[in-house]
Amino acid sequence: MKDICNDIYSRNNRISQGEPICLTISDKYIAIATSKGFILIYDDAQKLFCKIGSRKEAADYGIITSLEFSPDSEMIVSGCLLYTSDAADDTPCVD
Repeated sequence: MKDICNDIYSRNNRISQGEPICLTISDKYIAIATSKGFILIYDDAQKLFCKIGSRKEAADYGIITSLEFSPDSEMIVSGCLLYTSDAADDTPCVD
């Protein structure tokens, strides 16, 4: 996990991708969701396998709060928390 931690916590990655929020581990991959809406997937050699997401998607869909791989590690699902504002009093409410 040392290589993944070095990558995740590098200054450039924290600025561009955000802080880690949650993670899941399968027999093939490690996936980490970030505060800026990205999902970073690393292989078992701790190399970045792929990056999913964009800042626009994070703004549209909210912060990723959960991740899970399918049993065969071929798919990943993520959950998010959406905030909207109640027009009457500007208090956030969860959709």
